Amino acid sequence: MHNSPNHNDNLKELGETTVSSIFIGEFKWISRRQYASDYGIDLHIETIEEDYASGGIIGVQVKTGKSYVNRGDDQFIDLVVKTKHVKYWKDHTLPIIVVVYDNEEKIAYWERANETTIESTGVGYKIRISREKVLLSNFKEELQKIIKESRLAIGFQKMLLSAPIIDLARKGKLFFETFEYHHKIGRATTFEIFIEDYSGEKIPVEGINVPNNFITEGRFNRIQSYYPWAAIIPDTDTDEQREIDYENYLSELGQYDSGSKVVHDNPSISFDDYLRTLNDERPAKIFGDEASLFRYKIGLNELGWGFINLVEHLDSDWLDNHKWDEDKWDEDNWDEDNWDEDLHKV
Repeated sequence: MHNSPNHNDNLKELGETTVSSIFIGEFKWISRRQYASDYGIDLHIETIEEDYASGGIIGVQVKTGKSYVNRGDDQFIDLVVKTKHVKYWKDHTLPIIVVVYDNEEKIAYWERANETTIESTGVGYKIRISREKVLLSNFKEELQKIIKESRLAIGFQKMLLSAPIIDLARKGKLFFETFEYHHKIGRATTFEIFIEDYSGEKIPVEGINVPNNFITEGRFNRIQSYYPWAAIIPDTDTDEQREIDYENYLSELGQYDSGSKVVHDNPSISFDDYLRTLNDERPAKIFGDEASLFRYKIGLNELGWGFINLVEHLDSDWLDNHKWDEDKWDEDNWDEDNWDEDLHKV
């Protein structure tokens, strides 16, 4: 006995393949099939911007056949949706659209699936899809807008994941150091984010492998591509930095006393005045002709402070409940008199 193909499976395959082809052919976007069974999303569609994949993605569920198309009236299709799918869509980080494909007329209708469009029927849920919303490229701009709105939500979610580190930056406790090689421009390097307590102990928070273009693109730009909330502040207020600056001060401006064989300060300019002439972004340590070590504080820029203010407005206890791992560091060991919050507002 031969097994006959399941008609519903064939319709499902036809609908998903056709809708995928519409996004590829009409919209010139990327379509990826999702083969997990009955989770409520059949396709992931990614937009193309300036010939590159944008990272903006929308989830699509496809329903195919006259049994779906014929529900409703002359103006709308009434698509009945499962309760489990409604919950899944509402909790999903991606925006979701539903598409009903009429395989006989070869027309696909679409609508967004969200709190506005999903209606309770008393026994379940439905989405009303206008028969004028045919899935063609004239709706491209509207779909792009939907995707951009979701990217805003995803961006905020990423900020929430970084909240423990952002909170450390707010308190002035976050630093990083990076090596730069004098004769190997563009060479890959690494830097480490760390906390430094009042005793000078460095406690790693996060290590990042930096791409080859770290130096050539500028260390500030690269750091802020990882942490858009960060204000990068050269940290020259250390004993070690002061010793280096003083050695350079004597070397550049000192006067040699042949009698005592000692280099004395140049009386025409004080060390403090000399410091004012220096670039804030200068090495904290120099290793001969090979490399220099640069040191920075990480504070918060306007985006960072805006995020903090918004989170505290929405839930005043949220940051306290999402601190950086207390097992790695005892916050009580930090000397609060050693930092000024105003210095980190940029």
